[in-house]
Amino acid sequence: MNYLTFFTIFTFSTNIFANQPAPWQLSFQEPASALMRDLVNLHDFIFWVITAITLFVFFLLLYVCIKFSAKNNKKPSTT
Repeated sequence: MNYLTFFTIFTFSTNIFANQPAPWQLSFQEPASALMRDLVNLHDFIFWVITAITLFVFFLLLYVCIKFSAKNNKKPSTT
């Protein structure tokens, strides 16, 4: 009887971990409902919008640092 119990526990317990999050996973696990699927799609869209805004601000700061550096602007305006 112990072998049957042991076999049953280890056969059916693998389904418990079928859809758990993985370490260092970037997104969510697979959605189980249509509402969660829509929320995951919204999350993915907002992620790319924020990434684009961050890159835009980074390049603006880089442009300002290069344009107004002391090497390129030897005599700054006094106004």
